[in-house]
Amino acid sequence: MDSQARHDATGSGAGNDARAARIRARSPLARIRRALDDGVEPPSLGELGPTIASSALSSRAEVGRIAELALFDPTMLLRLLRAANSPAYLTRSGDAVVSATRAVMLLGYDQAREIALSLPRLDDQVPDRDHRQLVRAEYAQANVAATLARRLLEARHAALAEEGAVAALLGHSGRFLAAIHAPQALAAILRAAEDHGVDASVAASRAIGAGFEEIAHEALVAWRMPARLARLLRTATALRPREPQAAADWLPLSIACATDMTNALLMPAPAERQRRLAEVDRKFGRAIDLDERRMNRLIEATAEEVRRIERIGATPPGVPSCAGLLESHLAGRTRASLPAPRPPADELERTLADSGSPEDALALLEATVDGERSPPAQLSAALGALDSLVVERSAGLLPALAIALAAIRRAMDYTRVCYFARDDATGTYRPQLAIGVDIEHLRDTVGMGTQATTLLHAALDRGVDLHIGDTGAPNVHERLPGWFAAAFRDARSFLILPMRVEDRPTGFILADRDRLDPQGPGPVELDRMRSLRNRIAEMQRAGAADFG
Repeated sequence: MDSQARHDATGSGAGNDARAARIRARSPLARIRRALDDGVEPPSLGELGPTIASSALSSRAEVGRIAELALFDPTMLLRLLRAANSPAYLTRSGDAVVSATRAVMLLGYDQAREIALSLPRLDDQVPDRDHRQLVRAEYAQANVAATLARRLLEARHAALAEEGAVAALLGHSGRFLAAIHAPQALAAILRAAEDHGVDASVAASRAIGAGFEEIAHEALVAWRMPARLARLLRTATALRPREPQAAADWLPLSIACATDMTNALLMPAPAERQRRLAEVDRKFGRAIDLDERRMNRLIEATAEEVRRIERIGATPPGVPSCAGLLESHLAGRTRASLPAPRPPADELERTLADSGSPEDALALLEATVDGERSPPAQLSAALGALDSLVVERSAGLLPALAIALAAIRRAMDYTRVCYFARDDATGTYRPQLAIGVDIEHLRDTVGMGTQATTLLHAALDRGVDLHIGDTGAPNVHERLPGWFAAAFRDARSFLILPMRVEDRPTGFILADRDRLDPQGPGPVELDRMRSLRNRIAEMQRAGAADFG
């Protein structure tokens, strides 16, 4: 290998390493951990802060009222516990403060009111409505688990009830942190968990590299919560239910039962919900003296309690709430799934600039071309997105190609769109990028020599666009390359857009359909697709980096 080749290989490897590092830095797990490292707090629901402040200002202020409202707002709870466990409020016994009631008693009403009035608001921090709904739904799920844990403990060991509620709520922090900082990833995880019948935390571990329990423990450390809470959650996670021998045994048992019951209650389908609740009964029934009738009474009492808190806090109508989620179970209705919020366009652009993935290009187009209905308008908008990506993000050839392929498939409804690059070293055209088909399979199976007499070669050598409306026509079928029928068995029509630089073939775009297409694209649509193709050719002519 000569020095230039070594330099190119080294540069390409370094470029790939840098790209991989940038992608990892913007991964869902990296975003969550960066927020924890930077001390970014989860936002408050908004309506509870002023209510807590008013309660603390009243001449008839009650510690219990302030504490029960704080238990419904993770941010308020975190601030109360962090302040109460700081050196300034170190108790004589040195015991950790793990309840909102004790924290309010230590801090006093004035401090509690100041905390409540300074909470970061959800509406201010999350402008997208769908995103806010997703966060609210996860907060509601955490509140359901906390309320169930508290009621289970009140029936046995009331002195531990609030600690159990705090631990159960913070045990859901992995989920609501994902909802805040990686909403699209959370939506995908929940769909995968439902589709494949696996635990959501297992699905999270597979999808983003960490389960929700692991994220929750990292959060407790970052938020400087008492180590006692983390130990309690670890015990509850790995628990094998058995009849408690001491009062302290009821804490992890009740947290684990409340968590499993909450996960069962919030299953979308009523039949699956009942099946999962029956599993909870079998798992915890003997240890915690729980049967179906008692479980239903517990759920009804929890629903009534959360309705009361939501009335006090003036929860806005129409938002995902604890009471609403529980009422869905009690009425036997299917819980409506929440839409996954879209990432901001600038985040999608950065992702595409690094990945060069047609799927990421499609996500960008879905966000930026939204509202454009006609194929020419969609293609024109895609052309603008391509120019913006290249000029503002200094994107290379791969992301630009990804936009072109995704735009052609989206606007024209092709089955597959592929880019084949000419490799003079091997004398072949080989697939480099595709959408609608597994590119790795194509790379392993397809290679077209540059010297042949097929229809495709005729179009490439002359630099003319080629549309075939019926691949089965006698004068067409025998003139197609052998690999075409093997790689695209269901292709009934296709379009070839040759790529040329200085009158020399450099590659081509192939778009095919699984149905006949005698008319082909109209003149305006073809002109827009040519414009996309020509932008790519201009980048090649300018020496834009290829696939390194």
